[in-house]
Amino acid sequence: MATKVVLDGSARDILVEGVNFIADAVSSTLGPGGKIAMIADPKGGMPNATKDGVTVAISIAQHENAQINMGMQLIKGIAMETWQETGDGTTTATVLGRSMIVNGNKNLALGHNATEMCNGINKAVDIVVDYIKTNARPANNEELLNIATIASNNDNNIGALVSECISYVGAEGVVSVHKAQGRESYIEKKAGMLLETSVCNRSLLRDAETMSTTLDNAYVLIYDRKISELFPIEHILQNIYKSKRDLLIICEDMDGQAMTTILVNIKSEAKVCVIKTPGFNNRADVLEDIAAFTGTKVISEESGMGLKHVKMEDLGFIHKSVTKERISVLIEKEGCAKNENVITRLLQIKSQITFCTNPHIKESMRQRYATLAQAHAIFYVAQKSELDCKEQMARIDDSIRATKAAIEEGVIPGGGYSYNAAANVILD
Repeated sequence: MATKVVLDGSARDILVEGVNFIADAVSSTLGPGGKIAMIADPKGGMPNATKDGVTVAISIAQHENAQINMGMQLIKGIAMETWQETGDGTTTATVLGRSMIVNGNKNLALGHNATEMCNGINKAVDIVVDYIKTNARPANNEELLNIATIASNNDNNIGALVSECISYVGAEGVVSVHKAQGRESYIEKKAGMLLETSVCNRSLLRDAETMSTTLDNAYVLIYDRKISELFPIEHILQNIYKSKRDLLIICEDMDGQAMTTILVNIKSEAKVCVIKTPGFNNRADVLEDIAAFTGTKVISEESGMGLKHVKMEDLGFIHKSVTKERISVLIEKEGCAKNENVITRLLQIKSQITFCTNPHIKESMRQRYATLAQAHAIFYVAQKSELDCKEQMARIDDSIRATKAAIEEGVIPGGGYSYNAAANVILD
C-alpha cells in the first residue's frame, strides 16, 4: 500500500473530521436530558442501550480513512482516560476535548504559533488543576450518596446501594457486580478474603440446598500447578482423613486419580474442597497473597519443594472457609489480630499502586489489596431483561468509579459552577 502524506491545514481538517465523527455521537448523551444511544451487538445478540459516553465512543469501529481514524482514536483516548480515572464525566471530557481541538485548529489557520498555543494550554491546565485541588474537600456521606446517584444517571436505588457498598469497603476496596437471580437488586457485604474463582468439581459442594461447602479449622495447601496424580498428595490426604481435619486445596486445577480419591471419600468426616487459582495474568501474585493470609507458602516445583515433600506443618490454616460454585470466602477467627505477613504484604501492594502508571495493572493491584484487606462487597443486579441488566451494570460501574474518585480526591461544586470559576481564575 502506497504511503499517503497530508500536510498543513488539510491534515488538521481531516483530523478534526474524525474528532467530530465521534464527538457528535457522544455529545448527544450529555446531561440529564441527554439521549439514549442504541448500540448493536457485533455478534448479533441483544443490543445495548446506554447514555455512557465512553461506551458510545469505543463502540464506533475504525473508519476506512486512516487520517479520519486518527482523529477518532484521539477523542476516544480522552474518553477512555477519563473513565479509567473517575468513571464518570466521559461525555463532558469528550465535548471539552473536541472544543479544544476544533478551536485550536481555527487559531492555527489564523496564523497563531502552535508552540505558544501549547504552552498556553499547559499553563491553563496547571492553573485549573491547582484551583480544583485547593478548593476540593473531603466528601461526607450525603455527598457520596449524591455522587453515586448522579453518576448512575440519577437512579436513586443504584445510588443508595453503591454508596452503601463504598462506605463499607472504602476507596481501596472492591465492589464486584453480578447478575441477580430475581427482579430486585441487592448487595452483600463479605467478611473475609473473597476469592472469585470456581470449585474444581461441583460434587465437592456438600450442602445441596445452598450449593456450598463450609470448612472449619481447615488446613490450606497452595500449589501453583494442576494436580492429576494421586501419589504426590496421597500422604497429605491420609493424614487429613486420619485426623478428621478439613483441608482446602488451591491449585490451577485438579482431575484424574487425585480428584477421584477425594470424591470417593466425600462422605468422610474430614471435608476436602478444591478450588482453582484465582486471577488471570497475576495468578502468582494472588497465590502469594493467599499464602500470607493463611500463614503458609506457595508450593512450587520450581522452588525445589514439590508436593511429595510437603509435610503437615508446611500447610496453612484458616478458621473457616465457605465455597460456592464461583466464589470462596476465607474467614479469620473473630477478634484475631492481623498477622505481620499480611500487614507487610498490604504495604508492599500499596506502594506498588502509588508508583504504577499502567491503569489496568493498577486496577488489578487495587483488587488484590482489597481482597487481602478483606474489603469486598457484591452488587447483585436485577434481571428484568437482558438489555436492562446490561445497561444497569454499565451505570453501576460508572457510579462505583465516580464515588471512589470522590473519596480519594475530594469534591467540588458541579453543574458547571467549578468550570466557570476555574475559567475566571485563568482570565484573572
